[in-house]
This record gives sequence, structure tokens and C-alpha cells, in this order.
Amino acid sequence: MMARGDDTVHEDAKTAPPSKKRKATTKKEAGAPAKKRGRPSKAAAAAAAPEDDDAEEPAEDAPVTTKKRGRPAKGAASKSPVAGEGKAAPKKRGRPPKGGETTKSHADEEAAEEQLEEELLDSNDAEGAEIGEPAPPPSSSNSKRYWLMKAEQEDREERAHNGTVINTKFTIDDLRSKTTAPELWDGVRNHVAAKNMRAMRKGELAFFYASGGKQGRTPGIVGIMEVVSEAEHDVTTADEGAYGYVGEEGKRGQWCVVGVEFRKKLSKPVSLKELQQHRGAGEALEKMQLFKQSRLSVAEVSAAEWDFIMEQLVEGYE
Repeated sequence: MMARGDDTVHEDAKTAPPSKKRKATTKKEAGAPAKKRGRPSKAAAAAAAPEDDDAEEPAEDAPVTTKKRGRPAKGAASKSPVAGEGKAAPKKRGRPPKGGETTKSHADEEAAEEQLEEELLDSNDAEGAEIGEPAPPPSSSNSKRYWLMKAEQEDREERAHNGTVINTKFTIDDLRSKTTAPELWDGVRNHVAAKNMRAMRKGELAFFYASGGKQGRTPGIVGIMEVVSEAEHDVTTADEGAYGYVGEEGKRGQWCVVGVEFRKKLSKPVSLKELQQHRGAGEALEKMQLFKQSRLSVAEVSAAEWDFIMEQLVEGYE
């Protein structure tokens, strides 16, 4: 009996007659093997190589790997031995799925840009900004700034939180009638507009802009008013009977009011269409915030824009 890895042969093995299988093997060994043409296989070359006693024998269960020819498959270099692990996701061609990062909105481009700009400004503006924070630097070399503030010029009824019906109409004549106390400009619920109000200082002037126009009235600048008191908390946020009621108590502190007083009423309003005629490239009102963010109820007006409107477009006062 021959043990695995043992070179010693026992005596019984020498005298015992060979089996048929042994004879067949001996006969095959006795005959000269047929010579094959071409390059010998790598397995044959390895078998013919002299055995190195110092070489480490591979484990019996070690996998036999063969080298494949040709260009390796993509991702093969980082492929894990575990099936499916580390496999790169296949790259898809063609249009990305709807809602992806490159999905293009089909809405009006100008409105989309305005919305994006407002969202960016809102994210930079602290949600619970305190009243009396430092004002941002002026947009021009003139330290005095000007503003444009919109009010509804037509009858429009809104229902308050407690069910009260409110008419939101407020005209330049309504402002002129306020002679005993400044008019508190409340109900502003836009972050950019509120930020503009917090930047206002006493003595600064603002255009009174009449919005609307559904009943044949033309929207535009109808008068001038002055800021007489700076930003303070808007108490209508907690009034369920007010149009500007805010249900979430934690968000009420971010809204403010300023006090304004009537100064002049234009004998002829400066209409929105007339203002738009000067908003082209290189013109005086090209960068006016009224056009860049048209939904703002309180917008900044640069000194150059104010002077142009007053000198070129305003015809006189009542």
C-alpha cells in the first residue's frame, strides 16, 4: 500500500501480480506517446518543469485561475470575489427620468427665475429675524434709499381665520385721510418684502403703487409717502380677525410693520405700462426690482431710478 506523499514501496507490492488496470497503464507507458504539433499547453509545460522542493504547494481547495485574453470587462479591476459585490451600476443612455436633476421646467422662464431668486434670498434671510437688525448696505452711493409699496386699489373681500369678511382695498385717498396717526403697513407675508421693510429708515420716501386693474383701473404709481416709524412687530399675526393672521405661533415674530404718512398724490398716475417702456437693456429702469421680482409688495427703488421717474415721468401733483 502506498501512502499519499510517501516514496517508499513495500515488499508485498513488488511480488504481487499486477492488476489488469496496472497492465493497461504499463502498456500505455511502454509505448511512445504520439507527438502533438504546435505549442504545448501551459499545463503540460508546468508538469514537465523540475519540481522545486522549496516551493509552497497550493492548498487542495484553492481555486484554479486561468488568465483570460483580450480587454478586461469594465469594472473588473474593482470587482469583489463575492458575487454581485462592488459591481458598478450600468450606465443608462438617453433622457434622464422625469423629476431628475436636469429636468427643465416648462413654466414661464421669468416667473421661474423670480421664484428661484426669492427662494435663495429666503434661505439667506433668517426665518425668525428679529426687529431692529442692522440694515443691509445701500444699493447706491447715496445713503438715502427709496421704496415702492403696493396696495389693493379695488374692492376685494377676504375671509379671516375667525370667519370675518375683510375688504382689502386701500387707496392713496385712504392714506391721505389718516391724519391723527401714521398708517401701519401691516399684512406683509413675503420674506423679501419684510426684509426691505426692516431696512427702512425714518425720512425715506416711497412710491404708493396701486395694484389690481381687473375693473378697468390701471395699476401704477399714484402718490408719494414717507416712512415715519421704523420696523416693529406686526401684531396682526396673532389676530384671528385680521387678514394677516399667522396660525403657527413660532413664526409670528418674523413679520413686521412700518409707519407711513401721506405726502403727495400725482395728478396723473405713472402706469405700469409706462414704466415698462424704460426697462430695456441699458435703460434707466432695466434693473428695477419691480420688474425683477414682480410679485413683491414692497420693493427697493434706487436713487437713479427714483430721480428718473420723478423728473421724466411724473407730470405733477394734486
